[in-house]
Amino acid sequence: MKIKSVFGKTLILILCLVLAFGLMACGDSGDQGETPEPPAPTEPDQPEEDPVEINVEPGLTDIEEADWGVCFSGESVKYDLGMQVAEEWPMEGSIRQLEGNVLDIEPDMFNTMLIEPIREAELTEFMLNTTFTKMEMSPEEAKIEGLHEGDVLKCTAYKDNKSDEAFLEIGAYNDPTEDEYYYFTAVESGKYTLASQVNIEEICSTLKRAYGIEIDPERLEKGIKETFDRAAYYIVPEGGAPAELPELGEEDLGAGGLYSCSVEQTATAKTKAYTDNIALRISAEQVQIGEATLIIRFERIRNYAD
Repeated sequence: MKIKSVFGKTLILILCLVLAFGLMACGDSGDQGETPEPPAPTEPDQPEEDPVEINVEPGLTDIEEADWGVCFSGESVKYDLGMQVAEEWPMEGSIRQLEGNVLDIEPDMFNTMLIEPIREAELTEFMLNTTFTKMEMSPEEAKIEGLHEGDVLKCTAYKDNKSDEAFLEIGAYNDPTEDEYYYFTAVESGKYTLASQVNIEEICSTLKRAYGIEIDPERLEKGIKETFDRAAYYIVPEGGAPAELPELGEEDLGAGGLYSCSVEQTATAKTKAYTDNIALRISAEQVQIGEATLIIRFERIRNYAD
């Protein structure tokens, strides 16, 4: 019994020593402090926002006789079409900024810049095969085209592959007086010989899908009718024809002389990177008294800040 007692005491002593050393080890590790938590991952720098500042110019809701006088100097009557401009729009890729001499790029580049946005906007009625044009324009020609003086490069896709139908167009031109490039994108209808031929719903839908532009259908219809009727039935007073009209023989003139007029609503969209000038224009030209042709054109011209 005495041996067992000594053995038991010895075992207890050994266990106590093991336990003491264990506590000391824990204490030593505690003196080193708690293990620090790993730092939280840092968020990547967010790109600085470049908000779009949109300004739609007001216009007339009713056009008086005196308001049409601007047409004799080649200007358009400022008309309220109920325009609203979205910040994002599918055709925006068609006027992205290019490097170098923009007018010397390969046609395929501009074809791609037109085709991809057409698909983005789901404008399936416009054929994806395109025509490509480069021209040098005099100031007079540029005024007729609605562009500044300079070289112009443009690429066009026609609706249903017919040149007399509506078309989408993109391009660029250089203004030598400012030594700056301007990019443009446009959609233009074919020629109408009656105001009633215009498909208001289709035009509004195309503008919204492709360019993010909303137009009031009733105001558009009213503007079309007033412009067409003015062109078709207006008798130009003797000596009242605009000075810039070309000289035409009597066989080319209606009973009152050649006359054209237009109404438009304009807007701007600005960011730090660019400025867009936006216009929807309804133009009509007299064929003879009681007859006229009418075209509707929307265009967006962009100038980049750098």
